[in-house]
Amino acid sequence: MYRSAFQAYQQTGVLAAGPVELVRMLYRGAIDHTERARLHLAHGDIAARSASITKAMEIVTELITSLSGEDGLAGQLRELYGYVLHRLADANARQADEPLVEAIQLLTTLLDAWRQVDGAQESGAEGLEPVAANY
Repeated sequence: MYRSAFQAYQQTGVLAAGPVELVRMLYRGAIDHTERARLHLAHGDIAARSASITKAMEIVTELITSLSGEDGLAGQLRELYGYVLHRLADANARQADEPLVEAIQLLTTLLDAWRQVDGAQESGAEGLEPVAANY
C-alpha cells in the first residue's frame, strides 16, 4: 500500500515538473543509483550493484537522448555523458569504487549547474536555455 502511494506521488511530481526540473530529476536519479551501487559494492552484493549501475546507465542514456543538436553545449554534454557511461561500465566490469565516485562527482557538478538555471532566468539572464528534452 505504501509503495503504490509513493509511486503515485512520484508520478505526479514527474507530470507536474517542467523541463528543467525533469533534467534535475534525472541527475538525482542517476546519482542515487550510483550511490546505491557503491553501498552494494561495499557489501559484496554483486547482483544489486550491477542492477544499480545498470539503472544509472539507463538514466544517463536518457539524458543523452534528450539532447538536441550535435554541436556546442549539446555536443559537449553528449561527450561528458558518454564518459560517465564509460566510467559506470568500468566500475561494473572491475567491481571498482573509484569510477563510481568519479561518476557521482561529475553528475553532481552538472546537477549543481542545473540548479542555478531557474535562478538565472528569474534574475533576467538571457540566453540560458535548458537542454531540449524529449519527454
